[in-house]
Amino acid sequence: MNATFVPRMVVPPTNGFVFDQVPVKNEMAAVQAIIDEYRPILELGMVEDVDKTIDEMMNSMNRSGLDIVKTEFLNQYKAWLSSR
Repeated sequence: MNATFVPRMVVPPTNGFVFDQVPVKNEMAAVQAIIDEYRPILELGMVEDVDKTIDEMMNSMNRSGLDIVKTEFLNQYKAWLSSR
């Protein structure tokens, strides 16, 4: 079985990368609070308009610094990649 799997296995390019959240801890906390607020009602189907609710959630996360988190993540990831 291993002989058939090994040739097809691909190691993800992110294998070994660990994101340091410290530089964006406030933004991460704010984004996580929004996820914690919206996840239950979305998972349980407790909203009338799912798309509208997701748009509201994404707008709230963007206002809370999601772009800052994304930028920091990408900067760290690119630095990690270049050091390998």
